Amino acid sequence: TSPLTMGYLRPVILIPLSLVPELTPEQWEAILLHELAHIRRADYLIRLIQSLIEIQFFYHPLVAWLSKEIAREREACCDDQAVAACGDALEYAQALTTLQRMCNHPQTSIAMSTQSYPGNFTTRIKRLFAHTPQPGTPRATLLMLGLFMTCLVSFGWANKPENTSQ
Repeated sequence: TSPLTMGYLRPVILIPLSLVPELTPEQWEAILLHELAHIRRADYLIRLIQSLIEIQFFYHPLVAWLSKEIAREREACCDDQAVAACGDALEYAQALTTLQRMCNHPQTSIAMSTQSYPGNFTTRIKRLFAHTPQPGTPRATLLMLGLFMTCLVSFGWANKPENTSQ
């Protein structure tokens, strides 16, 4: 019921036919720019690694929280890139609103219930108009990567099996 990107060697953007009459050409452009940003950023690879970590540490609440935050930031980055490319945050917000309205339709609400986190839509719309997007600094990126790697190493160290040889 909403556009999505699939694949990694030859990525494909899947668009439901039910959305064709609902969106204007400018809104289509904004949505496609968002999906192309996912491809350009190689989010499929990040999501794959994230899924493997979630499987390994399914029981840990910090991993669940961190995974949710990474997914939220991934969408925010693609939103920023789409707005920067199309130049109209209002048009993009209207496209997101149309998509959300389609997702909340009674026939599709069950299928869409697991797609996004609660409150994600409202947060995304507010964020579009709250500030001018600022590119991330390399220092902040390295800091976050270092923190993430430290968490991974500490989780692995904590789950290290004891030496049982006698």
